[in-house]
Amino acid sequence: MARRTRAMATALAALAVVVLGSPAFPATRAPDAPDPVAPASTSTKSSAISTLPYPAGSGARTMVSNGQGNHVEATSGPGAIDVSDAGSGFTVIAARGGVVRAARDDSQVGCGDLSCWAEANYVLIDHGDGTSGLYLHLAPSGVVVREGEVVTRGQELAAAGSTGFTTGTHLHFQVQQTPCSTTECRQRPGWWWGRAVEVTFDDADAAVPASSTSDDDSSRPGPDIVTVAPPEPDRDWRNRGYTLTCGDLTTSPVTARVRDGIGRAPGDHRSPTGYEVFVRAVATGDLTGDGRAETAVLLSCGYWGANYSVPAVLVFTAERTLLSQLPTLEPLNGGMGPEIRNRFGVEGGALVTGVGWYAPGDFHVGGPSIHVTLIWRWEGRRFTTTLPFGPPCRPGVDSVTVAGVCIEVPDRWVAVRDVSTWLGADWVDVRPVEECHPAHHCVGFQLSAGTSFDRTLAGNDPVKPFDQDGDGGWWTGTGTPECLTDRLADNPVLDTDLTVSGTRPFGGEQAEYRQWTLACQDGGPQEVRAWILPASRLLVLSGPLPAALQQQVAAVVEGATIS
Repeated sequence: MARRTRAMATALAALAVVVLGSPAFPATRAPDAPDPVAPASTSTKSSAISTLPYPAGSGARTMVSNGQGNHVEATSGPGAIDVSDAGSGFTVIAARGGVVRAARDDSQVGCGDLSCWAEANYVLIDHGDGTSGLYLHLAPSGVVVREGEVVTRGQELAAAGSTGFTTGTHLHFQVQQTPCSTTECRQRPGWWWGRAVEVTFDDADAAVPASSTSDDDSSRPGPDIVTVAPPEPDRDWRNRGYTLTCGDLTTSPVTARVRDGIGRAPGDHRSPTGYEVFVRAVATGDLTGDGRAETAVLLSCGYWGANYSVPAVLVFTAERTLLSQLPTLEPLNGGMGPEIRNRFGVEGGALVTGVGWYAPGDFHVGGPSIHVTLIWRWEGRRFTTTLPFGPPCRPGVDSVTVAGVCIEVPDRWVAVRDVSTWLGADWVDVRPVEECHPAHHCVGFQLSAGTSFDRTLAGNDPVKPFDQDGDGGWWTGTGTPECLTDRLADNPVLDTDLTVSGTRPFGGEQAEYRQWTLACQDGGPQEVRAWILPASRLLVLSGPLPAALQQQVAAVVEGATIS
């Protein structure tokens, strides 16, 4: 899959964001944030009437509007829509006329994580009133208009595809404030992206719930939670400040002042334009057993102007001070992050949340197919829940099993126990909790077994096969690999040499051991290491780490139990 390639390809990036559950190095480079827009108008509404961006009578349907799934809610009305034809391609037409400000159709890259969001094919049409229409995820070589061309409403523009941040063929369409398009602005990835504004369609209602995907889908859950409990006196949770972590979108907590349920946090090197924070639901009840009512607030947080958000749950004491933030739920196989949906309340002294996970065949237009109810209980210092995974393979210690291999997780490290383990996945990521440097997270190591081992060595999932005897054999991605760096800048790998070839202990057996030395543009050499057991179909691939952490990885590998 493409996302596996990009996770490996960017694991050593300077601005690494940990992508938990991605079947490659457990870190990926953070995408450059969209360029600040320079609109002719700052209105969040478009007064013009549009037509839906697909031909009448086609099989395409509006599946997701803002406020559904991982799409950030617009201030009012649908500000962006997703259109799908059950995963098939379809013709994209102009919702309004205007001038083609920019177009791209040479990308063939698509994946289910943020690492490739700027690789989307697109058409950007300037409406001449301070707004533009953005048509996203278009098929390679599928655009039939060119920059500077004047187009009319209903004119064919392109074919829908699956490029950029997407896991299935569909169209993302939004009307947005016209972005800056100077030569300088265009140097930044994603310059074409702007904040969606409200749009009205004259031929259909675009706000179709995500659950309305067929004539017979009564078994599917409904849309995201959008109702909020009425404010209590002096406790209006829609109008106050919040400090929260936004999953792996941010490297440190952000603070936003929310008004009427919507707020903005200052930007950083990942999102210079800032972060949007929305209040989605509030639940009140005794969660700690002290006889007093705590309050849980469900928030969504995303890059300012983007349409992707991650959930965050903050729990406050009766005095309205922060008690705890619930742990981030990890995605399945490095894809779309799970959603908290349909259920959010205090029941029997516990916080009950409905969670939807995206299975390997899901994509965000159709929504997640794995639905679980999690019960969170207070244990004195934090809220914990029982995830749908098996018990630890070594009782009493933090440990995890993948394809018959049991590894013990060192102190201050974390193993990615996402829903893929529940489904019988054959890989696991383990990474240190602490950062090597404020600019990036440490990478850790990945254990691949069974079919994951086969795919990696055969090249069925990465772009090229893993080659244990080649100078560049560790690299299975596209483009230029990156070394770690202590600066906010890229640090490309200039050369790679296989420097050690021998054997090392692996779970009581002797494994083939390989070590590559990376020549980096800045700083000294770095190392990538691999342990391979072909007969058992096992591979451990470890990124560069400080010496103390390298010793811990070796100890984990040596102490593994192979059943």
